[in-house]
Amino acid sequence: MTQKERMEAGLIYDPADKEIIDDQAQRLELMYEFNASRPSEVEKRTELLNRMLGKIGEECYIEPPFRANWAGKNLYLGDRFNSLQSHYECKYDFLVISFSYFLLCFIVS
Repeated sequence: MTQKERMEAGLIYDPADKEIIDDQAQRLELMYEFNASRPSEVEKRTELLNRMLGKIGEECYIEPPFRANWAGKNLYLGDRFNSLQSHYECKYDFLVISFSYFLLCFIVS
């Protein structure tokens, strides 16, 4: 069993494992690109969210900046999720988090 498989199974793992570090680095690059996107780049943002998050429903919107350890890998959003705030931070991205149909978030930290 690889260290990444151990991590995903909830077992003790080595966080310095090259496969884990490389995977997280790729995801952080996607998150950086999302956060640096222009407001007019709606299609690009949607594509990046599809690559970053565990699942994204129809008509979802997250206003940058978005921050999460694994770029939202374990975040599942249902249809019409809308996050309109100046700062969204997912501190517990190792958990599976689901938001379903039509949740409107205004989170300010």
